Amino acid sequence: MSDFNLSAFSQAIADLAAQAAPATAGFATHHHRTASAFHWRDGYFVTAEEAVEAGEEIELTLASGEAVKAELVGRDPSTGVALLKPATAINAVPLARADAVRPGNIAIAIGNSNGSALAVSGSVGEVGPAWRSMRGGTIDRRINLAVGAGGRFEGGPVLDA
Repeated sequence: MSDFNLSAFSQAIADLAAQAAPATAGFATHHHRTASAFHWRDGYFVTAEEAVEAGEEIELTLASGEAVKAELVGRDPSTGVALLKPATAINAVPLARADAVRPGNIAIAIGNSNGSALAVSGSVGEVGPAWRSMRGGTIDRRINLAVGAGGRFEGGPVLDA
């Protein structure tokens, strides 16, 4: 039998998810679903472009349970990314940039649903090269995941091990 400790591995994944949870927020979408966003930098949150509509009222529910109004300040349908700016300053620590990943590495999708942390694990299925979006932005790499996450994870971050 191997000396691999599945219980310790499971706790390490849960600890990693718990460390990232304060950087996430949840919000109700125009489709009456819940989606997630994550603190990027300078008080901005990133989410899935398809989860927000121009002109709609957005209220982020932070990991603390606090609700904060936010405004859609940018979107790029060609990359599926939207940028939200909360009406009040948020003191969440931004997530660090991921290290190089390769197919088979563990991936942990993080979400937030009404202030409750969500986490699911899977693996990196494919890593592709850098590319340019239709609007001219550069995307460092394309990463496809083999993670079975529901809609509430949409727009949330994915962590590497």
